[in-house]
Parts: sequence; C-alpha cells; structure tokens
Amino acid sequence: MKITILNGNPDNQKFDDYLNNLVKLLDLDPKDKANQFYNIGTALFTIGELRKAKDYYEKALAINEEIENKSGEANILGNIGVSLTKMGRLEEARHYYEKALAINEEIENRSGIADTLNNIGIVLADMGRLEEAHQYYEKALAINEELGDRVNSANIFSNVGVIIAKLGRFEEAYYYYNKALAIHEEIGDKTGIAQDLSNIGISLFKMNKLTDSTKYLKMAIKMFEEIGQLEHIEKIQEIIRMVE
Repeated sequence: MKITILNGNPDNQKFDDYLNNLVKLLDLDPKDKANQFYNIGTALFTIGELRKAKDYYEKALAINEEIENKSGEANILGNIGVSLTKMGRLEEARHYYEKALAINEEIENRSGIADTLNNIGIVLADMGRLEEAHQYYEKALAINEELGDRVNSANIFSNVGVIIAKLGRFEEAYYYYNKALAIHEEIGDKTGIAQDLSNIGISLFKMNKLTDSTKYLKMAIKMFEEIGQLEHIEKIQEIIRMVE
C-alpha cells in the first residue's frame, strides 16, 4: 500500500487515530502490518515528525520481534537510531544502533553491519569522541570496500576527513577528501563533489596553501550554484575573502 498524506496535520490526534485505524481495518498478516507501521513511520520521518516516526517504528519493531523477523528488527532499530540522532538524543541512538549491530552480526548481514558501524561513528563524532568515531568509520569502510559499495565508501571517506580535520590533522583530511572526491566524480554525485571541493579548499587554507585553496573553493561555489544549493556559498566566499 502506498502511503499518501493529504492536507494532514501530524500533530493532530485525529491524524494518529486515522493511521492506527487504517492499519487495524486492513486484513493483514503480522509481517504486512509491521510493514505498514514502518511505512507510516518513514512518511512521518520524511516530513520531520521524528517523535511520531519513532512511535510507529516502535510498533513495527514489536511485531517483528514477535514473529522473529531478525532482518526487519535490525532495519527498524537502525531507523529508530537515526530518528534519535536527529533529535539529539545521542546516547539513546547509540543504544539502538548497538542492538541493530548485534542482530546484523548474528544474521551475517555485511551491508547492515557496515551501515550500523558508520551510524555509530556519526553519533560518536557528534558526541566529540572523534578517535572512537574514526575507528568505527574505518571498520565500516573496510566492509564497504570488500562489498564494492562505492557510494557508502565515498560517504565514509568524507566523514573520516571531517573528524580528522577537527583533530587538526589537515594533510590527512585532505587525503580522505580527495578519496571521496574521486568516487563522487566517478559516480556523478554532484552534491558530494561540491562538498568535497569545499572541504579540500578549507583543508588547503588551513595548510596555508592559499592559491590552491582559492581554486578549489571557487570550483565548489560553481558546483553549488549549478545544483542550486546556495546556502553553502556565503561561508565559502568568506574564506576566499580572507585569502584574497
């Protein structure tokens, strides 16, 4: 079933009642019912209703636990973790990610393991535990490279670059950003390319390589303009003004 929300206010109790009654009225087996709760949670997550999304993910999780659908449990635990991360509830998020990781390891879901390790790294980085975050990113990266997952490898290279830069190791960060850039160019991810160019330019600025820094920053501005992400440009222009 495709979930469509028409003029609905997710803060309204009638909206919740409608969704709950919709699922109850459908003649579904438990797995399908769990999927519908999951879909509702995802729809709410997409429109920014994170607490409500978590509530529906929890409903889906309870059913998946009851029917012992391990892959479903792991996936939903991960989504709850993402919701909690976006709410700033980082310790809780990590708890859910750790549970997801344990199940993914149990069922030998290598892709799920890599995703969860990366998510734990993100939480640790947000908590300021940068060296620990780096360790989790490297574990995730090793699995993604083993699986040939170029997209997630590029994202992790970028994540590692960010935390290495926060540690003041700009030459290392520059290396990781370039690794990310090579993949993003290969797969045609213009958003990734723009962000990588910006990060490389900032790293070069920190390394006092000002001419190269300006070149990369101007390339980043051009790419951000091309894809319509103008909100990033002012910060880059401020750095260029400092250089020039």
